[in-house]
Amino acid sequence: MEQTIKLNPRVQEFLKGTKKLLINGELVEAASGKTFETLDPSNGKVLAVVSEAGPEDVDKAVKAARTAFDNGP
Repeated sequence: MEQTIKLNPRVQEFLKGTKKLLINGELVEAASGKTFETLDPSNGKVLAVVSEAGPEDVDKAVKAARTAFDNGP
């Protein structure tokens, strides 16, 4: 028996569009422009499209985190 789960309308609105990476306090697309689909495990349908972080994105995120750690409040 397949179970259907209704998402809150606010959650549905949030999941629209491509989800970006949060790097240095900003939402940015992956440097490569690549994305991937996240599937809803209850039905196998696409839940969201997410930016795919690559090495350049990881380097930027680590650098920003190090700077925040060293110089943050």
